[in-house]
Amino acid sequence: NITGFIGTVNIQATLAINPTDADWFTVYTQAYPVVNDEGTTISKVTNFTGNYVWIRAYISNWTDGTVNSIQLNH
Repeated sequence: NITGFIGTVNIQATLAINPTDADWFTVYTQAYPVVNDEGTTISKVTNFTGNYVWIRAYISNWTDGTVNSIQLNH
C-alpha cells in the first residue's frame, strides 16, 4: 500500500540467524510508480520461493511519497 511513492521496493532475505548488513540478498525488486496504459498507478503482487531465516522489505532510491504497508503471506 503506497501513497505517491516513487522509488524501489526490494524484498531481501538471509540465511543467517543473527544477520548483519552484509548477510542480506535481494530476492525481488520492484520500481515504482507502476503505471498501466491509462496512466493510473496500480498495485503489484508477486510470488517468490525460498527457504529463508529472515525476510525484510528494503526501500531504496526513494524520492517521494509513502510506503504505508507491505503484506507477506506464507
